[in-house]
Amino acid sequence: MKILIIASQVGNTAPGIVFERLLNGLSQYYDLDVITSYFSSDIDLSGLNNVSVVPIRYKNPRVERAMIRLLKMNLYDIIWAEKVKKKCDSKYDLILSFASSHNLYSLIAGSRIAAIHKIKHYTYFVDAIPAPNGWIAEKGYFRGVKKIIKKYLSQVDGFFASNQKMLDYQLTTFNHKNRLKTGVIYNPCDRTDTKFYENGIKSKNTFLFTGGIYGLRTPDHVIKAFKQLLIEYPNSNLVFVGTNLSETFLTNCTESEREKILILPYTKDLNVFYKEATALIDIDANIDNDVFLSSKITNYLFVNRIIISVTGKNSPSREIFRNIPSIIQTRHDVQEIFYAMKKAINSFNNMEFSDRKKVQEQFSLVRVVDSIRYNIDNISNE
Repeated sequence: MKILIIASQVGNTAPGIVFERLLNGLSQYYDLDVITSYFSSDIDLSGLNNVSVVPIRYKNPRVERAMIRLLKMNLYDIIWAEKVKKKCDSKYDLILSFASSHNLYSLIAGSRIAAIHKIKHYTYFVDAIPAPNGWIAEKGYFRGVKKIIKKYLSQVDGFFASNQKMLDYQLTTFNHKNRLKTGVIYNPCDRTDTKFYENGIKSKNTFLFTGGIYGLRTPDHVIKAFKQLLIEYPNSNLVFVGTNLSETFLTNCTESEREKILILPYTKDLNVFYKEATALIDIDANIDNDVFLSSKITNYLFVNRIIISVTGKNSPSREIFRNIPSIIQTRHDVQEIFYAMKKAINSFNNMEFSDRKKVQEQFSLVRVVDSIRYNIDNISNE
């Protein structure tokens, strides 16, 4: 089967890394051509037939939001989609578009090409678009994005999201085609089993957070819990890697507390930090019934370290990882996080990680690609 993949980006960003992994897995089974606005120079995907990079004009966020709010369209996205449309013909059995928040041009291009050449079009959203109420106010911009989504998703033949809660939410945002294919495509990890690191220096009691802090995912409860932990365990460290952490979160820290909170630059190789960690921290939005699942916990799953998951009620993380002893779930509550940190310290040398095997398989690239293949292999019979 010959498939055209239209991806907003490949590599570099969090969505781009997800798309890179999916391309790597799918290229083992299908003839793939890829069109994207950005393809990271350090990627080696030799299994792809052809990669076309169509740069997108610099997108001024303020202008973009104004267009969407007032015109209910994004001219940046439409111009890019038109450029891509001119490069394509009818030689494909399927178009599969990968979209992420604020980057809908892949969806628009896929819909336009599919309509012209009468090709089936499936799309995958790694994010909920628009982000539901709580993340952004249901005002002009929200309504504009929702109108764009409704227009183009109503044309697709298959829709897939990165977890079940996100899928359920997204299906309320558009009118479906008859016999619409739907499913979950988890953000895959490229590992298949636990990577074991020898335990670091236990007396350091290092708690590690990797990645960005933004929106409703804030570290204030974690920092307050860590300050409380320092009273009993003064040699502990809280380490943020690749996090643009505002100093406003640290204004109430004493000088000695501030010395124990390390903010380090982004690095692709986290192995040295995993090795020294006592526990890995994941922070979800401080709301109930959220639809987002942090991509970092997918990678944490395959490291032999306790995970402290700070999450809301009825979140995807709460449901998927419940009752797994090596993943300690807490609310956004200082005392709960404090006790979770103490538990991680006391369990450091005794924790087993075989309790994650089922969810590791669920998020493995092999399993995720198999779920995609299940949905597209019979497309010629539809």
